[in-house]
Amino acid sequence: SENAYYVNGYNTGEPYKNIGGFALPYGAIDQQETLTGGYNAKYGRSDGGVINQIGKRGTNEWHFGAQVSWQPRFLEGTPVNNYYGHPAIPASIGPINYALANPGLPGTLHQYRNDNKQWETTTSAYVGGPLIKDKLFMFLAGEQTKTQSTNVEFAANQLVQYNRDKDTKFYAKLDWNITDSNILELTALDNHSATGAGSTYAF
Repeated sequence: SENAYYVNGYNTGEPYKNIGGFALPYGAIDQQETLTGGYNAKYGRSDGGVINQIGKRGTNEWHFGAQVSWQPRFLEGTPVNNYYGHPAIPASIGPINYALANPGLPGTLHQYRNDNKQWETTTSAYVGGPLIKDKLFMFLAGEQTKTQSTNVEFAANQLVQYNRDKDTKFYAKLDWNITDSNILELTALDNHSATGAGSTYAF
């Protein structure tokens, strides 16, 4: 809530507490300005940083594109397990006080991480051009990221969680040159996340 997120000059944070903010699909970003301090008063309601994005718009030429980005699980490295360190060594892994009270713990397994993996697929596309040459232009872009992961959780009994998340971004823009001095813009944004779907198993 300390940061401000702008798209095409509009503050997209939630009005009451300024929480959240929209992000454009990658293919829809024309410019991005990132400010970490010293910015002027036009970026109000922020005492942290500002991300100001300018979206693409249609022109007198048609442009379109698409891409798929895949980050496979089998090319990831294997996460390293955490072990209880010796209490006499600074910055040991694991709770020091707990290790002091249990002298048999140093060197034993504290957190199992070898099976913690994640794989991701991102699909995006965009199209833009004239609906009426020199008068009415449109631009559409969409992006969906599917993330799947396995994670071993330490609890009373260790559990394996298999999660499937999906993030969707949509951007649409219409520009109407009413006259040489008057322009009407219409922008539609949608960010949607479906998280938490998955299964949990005994380790």
